Amino acid sequence: MSLFAASGSLGHLLEPALVLTLWGMMLFSFIQLFQNIPPPVLPHDDFLTRLGTRFILAGYTILAFLVLVVTCILLWMSFRLINLA
Repeated sequence: MSLFAASGSLGHLLEPALVLTLWGMMLFSFIQLFQNIPPPVLPHDDFLTRLGTRFILAGYTILAFLVLVVTCILLWMSFRLINLA
């Protein structure tokens, strides 16, 4: 709490540091989540393999949508934090 109440010479750098930290964590999580994407569905695979692969790819699609939503929220928060400064 003393960081927020400090009136030192570096207090104005708190908001940009917070924004950069949030964006860095977002980039790190994006890289970790989508580093190993499963292979596409192949027509010569059997039915259960294709079905399992489709479920896995659907999970990655949902994750990509959630990353997009979090990115939009983070963008909104970044504008709010920078405009308050």
